[in-house]
Amino acid sequence: EYPPKRVDLQESVYFPHATHNVAQQVLLTMANPKKYGLDYTPEMQIFYATNRPFSTADARKQFTGLAKTYNVVIDIVLSETAEFADIVLPDLTYLESWHLSPTRYTPNTKHTAIRQPVTNAYKLPHDGYSILWELAKRLGMRDDYIKQINKKWKLKKYPFKTGQDYTARQAVEHLWREKTKGKKDFTYARKHGFTGKKLTTKDTHLKGVEAKFKGPDKPKMNFYTEQLLESMNKIKSTTRKHRLSGIDLDKYAVALSPLPNKAHGFPTPHRKSARYPFYLITYKRMYRNQSGNTALNPILNQGLGPDTDENFALINRSTAQRKRIKDGDTLVIETRVGKVKAKAKLTEGIRPDTVAVSYHYGQKSADFPEFAKKGTWINSVLESHDDVVSGMTSFNDSKCKLYKA
Repeated sequence: EYPPKRVDLQESVYFPHATHNVAQQVLLTMANPKKYGLDYTPEMQIFYATNRPFSTADARKQFTGLAKTYNVVIDIVLSETAEFADIVLPDLTYLESWHLSPTRYTPNTKHTAIRQPVTNAYKLPHDGYSILWELAKRLGMRDDYIKQINKKWKLKKYPFKTGQDYTARQAVEHLWREKTKGKKDFTYARKHGFTGKKLTTKDTHLKGVEAKFKGPDKPKMNFYTEQLLESMNKIKSTTRKHRLSGIDLDKYAVALSPLPNKAHGFPTPHRKSARYPFYLITYKRMYRNQSGNTALNPILNQGLGPDTDENFALINRSTAQRKRIKDGDTLVIETRVGKVKAKAKLTEGIRPDTVAVSYHYGQKSADFPEFAKKGTWINSVLESHDDVVSGMTSFNDSKCKLYKA
């Protein structure tokens, strides 16, 4: 589609098959909405439980998208994103609030669970749910908001009714009843917190097949090759019709090629970074997550061992010997985006031409304690090369130089 309906450009001419949010694109669009064809200029952003600008590739560039808007942050910590906010509204933690708890289905089981508050340490009157509800109410759009909730949450048998307010507890009760088809009363949920059942082979593999596949000449979807070719043709026609200068058709032709070709094995940064000899990749340590709140947890960062509050640059021992690098040396990792310092950790478990640094470390918020700021903010030097098909960002498409500080 063009112009895009969403600021993340999902399912637009820019990211035709993105269906899981193009989170790293939002602030880039905010920084220059006309570039991407928005027919309006966004004036305000609301961030709920996210520190995305800090945790995506080429992270410093992300924060430029906060300069032109009025920003509201709803969070449980004063993250880097919160530092750029005009208003920060404190949220309740998972131990202080009502939620339908997401559970992962297995092939042979199905279950539903809730979380319920056990305390309210700071006596906060609102959480993210009630803040957004109150905002919709004051803007005079509560009933439209209710209709969208019913649609998004698929509340059919137990929907919210327009003209009424619903607390977080009541919202969870509606969700519980909808998920359990009314077979389990909410008092059961409050007592047990969980219900589940085993699925039959029919429920697992055959249910719904007849409803979704309509028979000969009525396909549910295109084949892989057909879909990519059709998408490329639409991108070409849309680009030419609107004279879009920001679409590189050659790049899209490579990305949407249904058959593998040589270009797929040589991504852009690998071809254009000849002076940078090492591949730079990231991974995730279990002690941290994207939002930043785990950086404040003293158990995760101080109670589980001497190195859980800091990350390091993993380097192959043979590479380290050749460059006269020892365990614990302070190194400089330099990419085409910037430079960061990191502590060396030698290992046999990585290729000699690769450096690996975990992300979610090196927090920069002035409100965080010193132990949360330890380590390397590797995202700040990662190049951003988004997959134009899916919209996924790139964490492993950078090359770097490596030398002692």
